[in-house]
Parts: sequence; C-alpha cells; structure tokens
Amino acid sequence: MKQTWESTKVQVYFNIEGDQDPEKQTISDVKEEATDEEILEFGKILEKLAPATAALDSVVSVKSIRLSE
Repeated sequence: MKQTWESTKVQVYFNIEGDQDPEKQTISDVKEEATDEEILEFGKILEKLAPATAALDSVVSVKSIRLSE
C-alpha cells in the first residue's frame, strides 16, 4: 500500500468568556513536517493574538493521506 501526504490543517479551539461552546479557527496549508509540539505552540501564539476574553482550549491536527496500491 502506498501512502501519499496531501495536506495538513490545524483547528484551534478557543473558550470564549460567556459562550458555552468553543470557537473554532481553521488554518490550512500547514507544512507536512510540522511536529505536534510546533502545532501546539502555534495555538499558543494565536491565543496571544486573540481577544482577552478568549482562552486556548485545544489544537487539532487534521492530516489527509491518500492511500493507493
């Protein structure tokens, strides 16, 4: 079986003061070599740029891999 990387996206979830559900921001075109530590650090950087009422909840890495024979 052949695996071919197609893309990586990052979903950053923020808890917003006064809202029950977290807010999601999606970033596309993340490099293939990005490590879990780099992706989490990226989420922390975005938290610093977000409004004071937003706190980082979690970061999700979504990788698309094409499978073929």
